[in-house]
Amino acid sequence: QGGAQLYETLHPSERQHAQDLPGHQMTRQALADLVKRAGFTDINTAVAIILAESGGVPNARARNSQEDSVGLFQINLRVHPQYSAEQMADPEQNALAAQILSKWGTDWRPWSTWWKDPDKHLGPGQGRYTLFLPRTKSV
Repeated sequence: QGGAQLYETLHPSERQHAQDLPGHQMTRQALADLVKRAGFTDINTAVAIILAESGGVPNARARNSQEDSVGLFQINLRVHPQYSAEQMADPEQNALAAQILSKWGTDWRPWSTWWKDPDKHLGPGQGRYTLFLPRTKSV
């Protein structure tokens, strides 16, 4: 239930898909190891994007009239038909696809949880990834 509950909280318009998800949610450390293996250099941002997009559930899926997004990084199959749902449900393949689509972690603009421009009103996920960045203690 953990992963499905988190996904449902993060994606309230997708509640009907909560049953699609297993109770398996990857730990922050497992996600960090995954994105390191995929070649991301900004580990914290990559993990924060994952947690904001899928709650860390490897086969999370969001389907509606505009998207069919799969996996940790929620790769939209309608926009990226070169990938299959089966491939994107695999954490390693999903992370490698995200590495390519984000231009090696330098351009997160395609992800809805990255949008930061309040004047564009692009969606409810604007900047949501920041909620998942590690908090540092002040000295």
